Amino acid sequence: KVKFVKSAPVFAHFKFVNSLFYHLTRKLLIIKLNTFYGCSSLTTISVDNDNNYLSSADGVLFNKDKTTLIICPEGKTGSYSIPTNVKTIGSGAFSWCTRLTSVTIPNSVTSTGDYAF
Repeated sequence: KVKFVKSAPVFAHFKFVNSLFYHLTRKLLIIKLNTFYGCSSLTTISVDNDNNYLSSADGVLFNKDKTTLIICPEGKTGSYSIPTNVKTIGSGAFSWCTRLTSVTIPNSVTSTGDYAF
């Protein structure tokens, strides 16, 4: 299933337990902590290229310039290497990623939010 969010300027919490893919449109401004909590099948978050605030790479959600990792989808599996331009890992970014076997953190990361892992 693919879910599209077209008009919400702020994303509070949506629970799409069976969704594998989630696309955020250009109008979305903010993602709140635990937005995708409980979405255990979610493996990919994508963001419209015209979004001025958010972006995605390898199915993971970032701020627009990809210096802050916001959320890794709960259903992501295997190992994940954080891109070398990331400086901040957001609060709760990997909190529910129990299927990841490893996360490689580059030296560029200088801060980590509460409950990031």
